[in-house]
Amino acid sequence: MSPLKLRRAAARGRARWFGPRLLRIDASSFAEAHGRLGELLKGMIARVARKRIAALSGEVFKDQIWLARRCRRHLLTLAGNRTAGALVRSGLHEYFAALSAWSAKARLARVADRCAPIDGQAVTEQDLGFWLQDDNTGCQSGMLRSHDGRIVFWHTEEDTIGYFDRPRIVAMTVAGRAWHSFVYPYLLPGPAFGWSEGVFQAVDSLSVQRGAGDVGCPVCVATWLTWRLAGQVDVLRVLRALRPFVDGCALNVVARRDGGRPVTGTTYEFGRQHVCARELPAAGGSWQFQANAVSSAAEPLRADEALDGDERRRYEARRDRTGQAIERLTTRLADGAWPDAVLAMLASRRGGSYAYANDDVETHCVGLAAPERIAIYAAPGSASRGDRFRPQFVA
Repeated sequence: MSPLKLRRAAARGRARWFGPRLLRIDASSFAEAHGRLGELLKGMIARVARKRIAALSGEVFKDQIWLARRCRRHLLTLAGNRTAGALVRSGLHEYFAALSAWSAKARLARVADRCAPIDGQAVTEQDLGFWLQDDNTGCQSGMLRSHDGRIVFWHTEEDTIGYFDRPRIVAMTVAGRAWHSFVYPYLLPGPAFGWSEGVFQAVDSLSVQRGAGDVGCPVCVATWLTWRLAGQVDVLRVLRALRPFVDGCALNVVARRDGGRPVTGTTYEFGRQHVCARELPAAGGSWQFQANAVSSAAEPLRADEALDGDERRRYEARRDRTGQAIERLTTRLADGAWPDAVLAMLASRRGGSYAYANDDVETHCVGLAAPERIAIYAAPGSASRGDRFRPQFVA
């Protein structure tokens, strides 16, 4: 194992012992809450910004700031367009207010002051804050329907970029309601996994072709909005209102419903002009799995995917291993044992660097959704043999 991976493994061991750090923030608005998050993590945010700038050529950085500015203007224009819907419009304004507060408290102005002007305009803390959000990691997710209608779900948070330091979950209470999210130290909530009352969501990146002149919505904005507006507006309505996207991802949503009706599980794959949804069937034993590849050749988004054949086959092999594991557990175990069996699956090292328990896993999460509650277990690093489902959170 390389020295870097040894250090990361040691860090994961310490994090496992102490558990994910829980950042509790109580605020009157999302802007205030995100400002406090920026204040808490300001040193890490600034360090990552400087490292990312140093790793790029001047021309590449210039192009990326140009894109960030254009996408920001595009979204602010959309926020004034009545066709987007009132909640989406207000959500976009709230997002940029939160981002502005986060960028200011993270002191990104000090980093921006060292940047040369781009297209005759000084680089601002707002430029850098929005530019930092363009970051797509790995991750995999799955859902399994029990015979009594509940859903067991799982997610592995996998970082291959290298700026991650330790697992954190932020608990934001805004005007008396709580939102939780796993956070990368240099990103806003959204592009990982999180939950609020009655809804859990997890995000998996997709490789989507980009054009030099593309302008649209980065998927990080879309996933922040679905996290923020969970239970208030239909996810499809949000995603369709935000098209086109400049990149792509899969959004996995598990939700309770009023009146004791069965919980739902939906995976949305979206990018460019495309939004596709697939529902977890109601039949017991039904399952679906999402890797970092568009799930079906029939989806229009597949034409815009940027994966070569070898990489796609590795993700398909991971899906096949998942299917084999699910077949074994659903035929041999009672429904009540499935969460522990899923944790055992997440401890598997079959598949090498594409195994569930690979060296890039920073946190794993398993949940059990029933009409009355969603129970959530999250632990640092990859799962280990003998782990048991002991929920720490309820949605």
